[in-house]
Amino acid sequence: MKRLIGAAAGILLSAMQTSFAAALNEAEANGFKTVSVYASDNFDDTSVRREGTPEIFKAPVSNGLLEYTGQAKYRTPDSLKFGFARKHFFTPKSESRFFAFGFRLYSLEGGSAEILCTSPTSSYSAKLFRNTNDVLACQIFDCGRKPGRFEIPLSALPADIMLYARKDGGYAVRATSLVDGSVRKVFGDVGFFREEFADGFDVNIKMEKDASAKEAVMIIDNLVAAEAKTTSKPIKPTAFVKPVKDFDPDKAGWKKVFEDDFEGTEIDWSKWYQNPWSKRKEFAALDGEGHLAIKCDFIPGTTN
Repeated sequence: MKRLIGAAAGILLSAMQTSFAAALNEAEANGFKTVSVYASDNFDDTSVRREGTPEIFKAPVSNGLLEYTGQAKYRTPDSLKFGFARKHFFTPKSESRFFAFGFRLYSLEGGSAEILCTSPTSSYSAKLFRNTNDVLACQIFDCGRKPGRFEIPLSALPADIMLYARKDGGYAVRATSLVDGSVRKVFGDVGFFREEFADGFDVNIKMEKDASAKEAVMIIDNLVAAEAKTTSKPIKPTAFVKPVKDFDPDKAGWKKVFEDDFEGTEIDWSKWYQNPWSKRKEFAALDGEGHLAIKCDFIPGTTN
């Protein structure tokens, strides 16, 4: 009898795992688009009192960009929960719509941070923590299970960290890098959102300090709770790029790595490469007025 019960439990578990893997597929997890926003904070307004009492400051979105954006530095010597004044949310009634929650992550030091969804009986979280010195891991926890995980190189930060969940339990967690546009994600099915569809759930960000650290510190921007839908094309993150009349690369923190003003009458071939068999003056030459002139000929009907 025990063997029969064990075999039946194994079959049930196998069926559940198959279900968990299939609720949201690769095509659906490819990209999401916001339909409406429930709450948001871009941390530009310094007069607003925020839960967790973060330090609000202005900084570039990324190195080399002149446009500054509001950012929030949260820190705790122990643990800290924070979020919007509205805590309780629901997955949308439409089968094609998702509850979305996330933020733009700039850095995480000395501890972990998670998007934590809770109800009186269960919980779900997407937890970020240092896996190695140069990699963040994102582990999914669903009612005691660990259905998925991915890793984010620190070199990919800042990145938009977003959770998407719908009423049938289908979910995706995505990290979209602002550095190179790359996407890391995990998706499938979890029980929490399916079970809490009717009653809803509370959403917070929870930080916890590592035992070996003095405090946990996290810098974020663009905190948002919204309704979203899938899109056939991936949505790439946008950075704030504003043209300026006078540009000072030194002030912007840019490091000069190459320069050629094309002065004189001869190309400096120590700086440039040209195929040895086509290094002819009539194809690439200086005009004596600070310009490089490149000529390209094509003979119709040939490969020349």
